Amino acid sequence: MRFETISCKQLKKVYQRIQQDFPINEYAPYSKMYEYIRDGLIEGILFFEGSQPIAYVFCQFGQQHQTVLCSLFAVFSEYRGQGFGTKILSELIYHYREYQAIYLEVELPQAAADQKDYLIRQKRISFYQRCGFQLINSIESYRLWNVDYCIMAVAIQASFKTLNLSAKQHLIDIYNPILGEQNIHRLCIKP
Repeated sequence: MRFETISCKQLKKVYQRIQQDFPINEYAPYSKMYEYIRDGLIEGILFFEGSQPIAYVFCQFGQQHQTVLCSLFAVFSEYRGQGFGTKILSELIYHYREYQAIYLEVELPQAAADQKDYLIRQKRISFYQRCGFQLINSIESYRLWNVDYCIMAVAIQASFKTLNLSAKQHLIDIYNPILGEQNIHRLCIKP
């Protein structure tokens, strides 16, 4: 498996996949994503098996705390269930080994529209846990673009205890360059 950074030129094709893989309220408009990649605010990574693209992820970086947020992670539907997701997450952890942590936003199961959606969200959480990610307990709820998420992380250079205590500040650090603090809606810390 190999990977390469998604260029502005490649974004249009990958963006079509994003539109297939995610609800419209979970990703930015094409023009914004293009701008973010062009300006170096996000890094898109395209994964290949041989010459075939099989998955993608978009990463944002917290400069102050050396953290990474991986969002819009998807294995192409025709490659799911073959172990590629596990391999890719392992590769990302290795690739970002100099960082404190990698965070993920995972749709909150309790906010699911129905039982089927709830089970899919639970399955995602279980998958990420098998790959070494843990739920961040210090963040009770997290809402962005009118979507409720739970936050998961894998500790790389920091301890998980430190991540659990610092997650809110890390996420603000990651999102400020793109959204500004005013657009991080309802980030609550458990007492």
